[in-house]
Amino acid sequence: MTGALITRLVVHFDIGATSQNRRQHWSKLGAANRKAKRAAWEAWILAGQPRADGPVDVRLISCRSRTMDEGNFVGACKGVVDGLFTGCITPDDAPEWVRFLPVEQRPHKSHRHDPTVIVEVFERISNAAPC
Repeated sequence: MTGALITRLVVHFDIGATSQNRRQHWSKLGAANRKAKRAAWEAWILAGQPRADGPVDVRLISCRSRTMDEGNFVGACKGVVDGLFTGCITPDDAPEWVRFLPVEQRPHKSHRHDPTVIVEVFERISNAAPC
């Protein structure tokens, strides 16, 4: 069970660039993760630097032309999560502060030229694991 919506951020970044399925050199993957982190930080700044008073529940929504399997999607979002939840919305991205809700994917060919990740942050009102 989640509480009130704290913020909804739109991060303009294609998480396909940080997917482990790309099998790219570690330095290119690191550069892509830094870009994801920067894009997330910029979205946080544009949203007015919202902060949470306590632990949060987070829903990640992919808006791109193709779907990814859930495990790859969550892994590819690491840079986005680090950019938003390490000293920005929450002090840390540890499980005590951030709990992830099931992911959602909205594939559509219109997202081909502007893929985004929508991050919805809710107050956590229960310590029970999400269903």
